[in-house]
Parts: sequence; structure tokens; C-alpha cells
Amino acid sequence: MSGDRDSRLSRRRFLGLMGASAALAAGCSKPDRGAIASNAKRPRGSTPGLTDSYATTFQEGLDSHGVLVRAREGRPIHLQGNDLHPLSKGKAPMRAIADIMRLYDPDRLRQPLADGRPASWTACVESLLSMLKAAKQNNKGVLLLTGALVSPTARRLVSDLAKTVPGLKHAAWEPALSDSEASALRSCYGSQRRPRLKPELARVVVALEADLLSPDKPSEIAGFASTRAPGSGMSRLYVFEAGMSLTGAKADHRFPWRPSRSAALAFGLARELWSKGVPLPPGFDPALLAPFYLGRFPSEEQIGADILSRLVADLKGARGGALVVAGPSLPAEAHAAVFLLNAMLGAEGRTVDASLSSEPETLANGQGMRRILESAASGAFEAAVFWRANPAYAFPDPDLWQAAVSAIPSKAFIGMHADETARNCGLILAENHWLESWNDFEPQQGLLSLQQPAIGRIFNTQQGEDILLAVLTRLRPPMPSEYRGYLMARWKSSVFPGKAAVSFERFWNACLHDGVFSWPESPKPLRRLEPKAVADASRKACSATEVRDRTTDFELVLAPAASVHDGRYANNGWLQELPHPMTKLSWGNSAAMSPADAERLKLKDGSLVELSINERKAVLPVVVQPGQAPGTLSSCLGYGRRSGSVARGVGMNLYPLLQNGPDLVIGTKVRPAGGSVDLPFIQRHHKLEGREVVQQRASREFLAGTAPIHRHHSMRLIPSQRFQGRKWSMAVDLSRCVGCQSCVLACQSENNVPTVGPERVLKGREMHWIRVDRYYEGDPSRPSVLFEPMFCQQCDDAPCETVCPVAATNHSPEGLNQMAYNRCVGTRYCSNNCPYKVRRFNFFEYAADAPEPMSLAFNPEVTVRPRGVMEKCTFCVQRIDEGKALAKAAGRALKDGDIEPACAAACPAGAIVFGDLNDPKSRVAAAFRDKRGFRVLEELEINPSVTYLAGLTNQNHGN
Repeated sequence: MSGDRDSRLSRRRFLGLMGASAALAAGCSKPDRGAIASNAKRPRGSTPGLTDSYATTFQEGLDSHGVLVRAREGRPIHLQGNDLHPLSKGKAPMRAIADIMRLYDPDRLRQPLADGRPASWTACVESLLSMLKAAKQNNKGVLLLTGALVSPTARRLVSDLAKTVPGLKHAAWEPALSDSEASALRSCYGSQRRPRLKPELARVVVALEADLLSPDKPSEIAGFASTRAPGSGMSRLYVFEAGMSLTGAKADHRFPWRPSRSAALAFGLARELWSKGVPLPPGFDPALLAPFYLGRFPSEEQIGADILSRLVADLKGARGGALVVAGPSLPAEAHAAVFLLNAMLGAEGRTVDASLSSEPETLANGQGMRRILESAASGAFEAAVFWRANPAYAFPDPDLWQAAVSAIPSKAFIGMHADETARNCGLILAENHWLESWNDFEPQQGLLSLQQPAIGRIFNTQQGEDILLAVLTRLRPPMPSEYRGYLMARWKSSVFPGKAAVSFERFWNACLHDGVFSWPESPKPLRRLEPKAVADASRKACSATEVRDRTTDFELVLAPAASVHDGRYANNGWLQELPHPMTKLSWGNSAAMSPADAERLKLKDGSLVELSINERKAVLPVVVQPGQAPGTLSSCLGYGRRSGSVARGVGMNLYPLLQNGPDLVIGTKVRPAGGSVDLPFIQRHHKLEGREVVQQRASREFLAGTAPIHRHHSMRLIPSQRFQGRKWSMAVDLSRCVGCQSCVLACQSENNVPTVGPERVLKGREMHWIRVDRYYEGDPSRPSVLFEPMFCQQCDDAPCETVCPVAATNHSPEGLNQMAYNRCVGTRYCSNNCPYKVRRFNFFEYAADAPEPMSLAFNPEVTVRPRGVMEKCTFCVQRIDEGKALAKAAGRALKDGDIEPACAAACPAGAIVFGDLNDPKSRVAAAFRDKRGFRVLEELEINPSVTYLAGLTNQNHGN
């Protein structure tokens, strides 16, 4: 914690503040209720000891997601999806779940600063006005550089400000978003409307360097998982990619592939489909497809010709139920080729649906940002305001950035942290967290999603929109004094139905309760593909293939990290310690390299290599990644920050390697840099060694009975335990699980699981109660991948219980393996005797060392464990007790589905099911009866209460 003692937020002061806020929240129907917004579950206000839920919206880049905030005594403690949101459908992105920690981040700005000294908000607004007046007097412009403004109300506010300040130039910039798809959309359709992908309607999916199953979009994971049930309706997934992704890991057929050939492959598939009778869109000349001969790829990429023929047949047979997707790192011509394929396959309007998509804000790409900064360096701007944008860190040309920022006399920064860009600004304005803010978002036409505060402002901060509104109010009165009023005024004039039977206040509070408002909207007609644009793309792909075939350098794929994204979450310890889903590396990034390339260059895990692109260089440790395509490298953006007590110095900043955003980089040279480092891997063994700890079968063989699930049956020496009442159990469907690790973060948030740092991870002392084990089988160059979430199995005959000398671990009448933390003396006998290795020992006072206000994120229903005790998964026993209490208060019996542990609530694939095994109608009981069911290490006869359903694949054997 930085700052003097008076600036600290004590628990007493925080609880006093929250008590006042809760009192304001009690009258939820009043329009002047204060900073705390209406309750999504119990509108009459907060009740001490009970969990309240607030509906709000999480925004990241161009996407927005409906979430529910679980709060206790006025403070948010957990996030999950909003069931009432028609797009989120009860699931939240992984980073939304983790972002509760940014609310309580001790490194947050706590007050506005002017020239490094605390200042009042009145003085800061006056300083902003002075900057604008100086720009007008000197006949120069004002630069407003922001992140993506997805909110229609925020965009109107900026538009109103631009009309009032004629010299204002607004540019929105997202450094981790590639412009290639937007460029292809503009040229091929004349619009940047991004379609909504619907894998739930697809029988055949082809992904070209596209990670459809990343935790960014839980709706796409849910759609894909819904098609993976065994039977004739099971979908089939083909993946062509350089590095192993979550989508590649779940593929029925995965091909290690050089991304530079993706456009040629897509056009080649289009040619083969046309030759087999699938018509091209009107106006397209088949001659343009002639250079793309699909038969060249088997020899060049070591892919069997027969499987490509079967892929073509699969796509043709699935017309109307096929989906082809290109990843953001691929060039625009690859996206155009995919548009052509989807048009030929009848995907438009079905699996690719843009009928309700909104026109997004135009973002500045790499070249656009360069032009803006070159203009700034030439003296075009008198002042600049940087809001949720960090070019000092993410712009790839630091020299140009320094020249630009030095040429701007007055600079202001609006943000939550004093990041790299803030250091260049004289005026630093502390911004609210989104959980303290108001806003709205339009994820599609006919749908608005509201963002409302779940807590009053913790520090002396303001919402960024309120800061701009304060300036606008001074320049153009009369205006609402607060952004909440500005937002409500827009809704009253533009959203509220004119002939509604209720008042606007009742309508507004109903929308706050649900978090969304929807209305019937006429779908737009199907998009028409522009033949000339696709023809230009085919010619460009042909010439680019010829050039790239002559290079022997590596192809580098850079993408935002699944955890810290573009770097904005790098100060979040939960996300830093969460391992990469495939490499299992935490606390930093690496260069993933194929086993063949590593052997050729005599490299191993941790070896340092220098990547060079023209004059730009970076040094990274190597991770030898099974399944990586030879001649390619994969790495993550978002690391190498120079600010933040958690983020500083972790990993390497790779933005300087980019030119036009996170596109594919051809011509990357690699040489050993000498030396090596120890890497903090969460998982250290990657093979099953012939043991069927995880089971996977081919769907066809399983259904035919030729590949049954292996089960152990042995004689028991002691009688089985019988549970007369409830028997809590869990089932995990490995066919649905995609390994995204949302369950890990949800568990960490719900159960006060600490982070330990890279030094402790190196010693194997990570504390996650759930881990998602990832195993490889087969040839390391083309392995199959198996995922298995592993947590305490709640064994009926638990070996941990028999060795505890103080009975700290024992069995409940409802089948739970309990932990009495105050009895534990830390012998660790239980951990030694646990065959699943799911118990965690507190070597240090992790919780006691947490700086304020981080401890306010703790769930008061879960014990904060001290040093010297063992901890583990409890099936979220606190949620079990809460479910019982709510059912009792409602005067009814407990129903299946009333209780949902944090991991099950977060799982976007719906792979985790929890319930009473003694209820024969429960979902978990049905899962235990499933023919795919098996229990891990069943041969030990310890009767785990978790069953796994074997994963199924749907490979195309051509018959």
C-alpha cells in the first residue's frame, strides 16, 4: 500500500461507508437512492448475513457481457453470469470473474493528482477547461485518445463534447484487436458489422488460426459444447493452426499449420467445393480459384490427401450447418476467403448471423495510430486526454511516442492506475472501477445492457464519463450534473416507449433489476458478398503465398494472453498465477516452439532465445510445445509492464515487435541468446504413462460397443458407507469441458484462495483448489490432448481422514469430506495420503500479508486460512447451507439445481453438474448412471463422490 497513513482505507471506515450506502439502497424504487443501485434478486434492500445480487455489465474491447455481482453487506465479493441476459445466458467471461480484484487493487489511484500532488476535482476540471481554452487561442487541436467506446450514451457524450470543442479529435484504439477482419468486412460487405457465430447450429466447424473456445466468449463455448453429446447429431471440428490452442485441443482433426497458408487453403477448399457442384456466389469468376490447388498441401504440410478430401465432403454434406472461422491474426485476404466459403455453404444467416449486429465504432489501427502520433509530433495538438488507453506501453514505436508526447504542451490522463502513459501527464484523474459506475451497452440491435454500481466509490474517484460531462456542463449549460442523469435522460428520450403503461421511473428500475432491455427488431437482410473484393483478395493471397514460400524464417503469432489480455489486467495476481491453458506456464510469457525446431536449435524449456524482426528484438524463454507447427512460434501480449506492484517486470513486452496490430508476423529470426531460466509451471508432468486416469473414446466405436469405458471392480474388505439423507456428489463431462479454467478462477474468488507468487510456484506450492490437468498422448508433433478438472473427490472412504492425528478432516452425514481448520496442526499426513494430490498447505500467512483493501474481497462465509493449515475443495459448502436456508425460508423442499458451486456456475460449457446422488431424478444421479461414467483411481476402493464422463471424439473416417 502506497501513500501516507491518512489515505488508507480502514475496514472500519469501509464498513461505515457501505452501511450508509446500503441504507440508501433500501428504497430501490426511488430515483435518488444514491450510489448503490437496485437489487437484482431482492429489491427491498440489503439484509445483513445474506448475499445480494446486482445485475450489471462487463465491457472489454468491443464486447459486453451481462453479469451478476454477488455482494455481502454492501461489498462485491463474487461475479457470475446473468441468467436474464439473452446473450450471456448465465455465464461470464473468465476475466470478468477475476476483475473483482481490480476493484480492491491497492495500487489503484485514490485521488486526482496535479503535477504529482493531490488536487481537488474542482481544480482538475478548471485545469481541463484551461487546456481547451489554450488550444482554441493557439488554433490547435485537442486529442482525445480512448479505448473502445461501446456504450451508445458514452459515444453521444463524446459527440456532444466534439461539437462544443471544434478542435477535438477523438480516436478509439484497442492495441490487442487486429484490423484484418474489420478491413475484410469493409471491403467485402461495405460494413464492419461483426456477425454472431452460432456453433450450436453447426454440424461441421473449420477453424483457421481461430480459438473459438477461448474463455473470452462463453456463449460460443456453450454453443459448441451443446453439440458434443454422443449420437448422430455430434458435431465435427477441424482446426488448422500454428500453436496448440483450446480449440485445437478439442478438435476431432487438428493440423499443425503455417498460418501464412490459411488464405490459400480457404480458397483451395472453395475451389474443391465448386468442382463438386457447390455454386459460387453470383458474379464470382471461378477462374480466380484456379491457382489454389488443394492437392499441393499434403506434401508441403505433411497432411494426408485423403483427410482433405473427406473434409471437403463433410463441408458439402453439411451445407446450411457448416461454419468456417478465420482468426484475428490472419490477413484480410484469409478473412475474405472464409466469407466466400461461408456464403457457398449457406452459413450466412444461420451459423454466421449478422442480421441484428450493430455497427461498431471504428477503431484506429496501427497505421492510423502512427498517423495520429506523427501529427502530434509535428505540433498539431495543444492538449491531449488519454482515457483507458496506454500508448506508452502498447504502441510499438516508443521513439515516435516520445516525440509525440513531448510535443504536446498539456496532457491529462483518466484511468484507474498510474500506468506508463500517466507518467507522461501532468494531470492524473483517478477513475472509478466499472463496478462503481453507470453506463449502457448495445451488444446487438434490439438489446441494451445496463451497467450500474454495485458499490459506492471506495476512493476519491470519478467515472470517466462524469469528468467529461463536468467539462461539457461548464462549456454548454444546461446539462445534467451527473452521468447517471445524462444516461437516464437519453433513455427517457430514445429508449423509453412513448405510449408505455408505466412511468419512466418504474420502467428504469425494471431494466436495472433485469440488467437488460430488449424489444422486437426487424432483422437486416442477408449480407451480399462483393465479388470484386473477394477477387482482389484471391489475387493478393496468390502473390503472398509465392513470396512467403521463399522464406525460411519463422512465422510468429502474437495474441492477447488468455489471462492478462492486452496488459490491462497485468496487476491482478489471480490472473498472473492462472497458468496458460496449454503450456501451463504462469507469471509470464514464452516462445512456444515445436519439438522438431527445439531439437534442431538445441533448446529446451527455459532456454533463452532472441526474436528479431528487422531491427526490433526481444528475448524470451522457450517452451517446447507438442503440436506446434514447425517453423512457427506462438507467444502472448500483455506482459512486461513497467508499472504496478504485481505486474512490474513480469514477462516481456512484445508490442515493439508489432507493426499494424497483433497480425501474423512473417520473417521472424530466432537465435539462441545463451543461458536459461527456471519457468514457474503449474503442471510438471504431461503424459498418462499408460494409465487411464483420463478416458477418451471415439464416438462411433463407443456407441457400437467396441470401445467401452474401463472400470475397476474388486472385492471390498470393508462395507460401503450408507448415507440416509442427502449425498452430495459431482459429475464432470469431459466431452463438454474445453479446459478454459473459468472454474479455477471462480473457485479462487468464492473460497478466498490466495496467490503465492512465482517463487512459490517454482517450488510447487500453488494454492488453487481446482486444477485443470492437461495431458498429451501420441506423437509429440501431432498429439491428442485430454483435459480433466481435478479437485477434492470427497471420497467416502477418504485416506486423508484415517491418518489425521487430530481429526481435522472428517466425513459429514451428507458425504462431504470436511476440514476443521482450527483443529489442523499442519502435519501434512493427509496430503501425503491423498492419491489425487488436491490438498494445499499454507506455508506462509498469505491472507495476513494482503495489503488493504484487498482483504475486502474475501467471502465472509469462508474461513480465511492461516499459516500452517491444510485446505482443499469443499464443494462450496457455504453455498449448500445458503441453498438450504433459502428453501426453508420459502417454505419448500430443496430442489435439484437450487445449489450450484462456484465452479459449476462459472463453467461456460455446462460440463460440471452438482446435486444429491440420493435423488434418483437429479442430474448428477443421471450422470452417475451414464455408460460413459468412470471414477479416477477407482481401483483404490476409496469411493470418490465425483464421476467423470469420458470424452468422445467424432473423427471422419470416410464411411
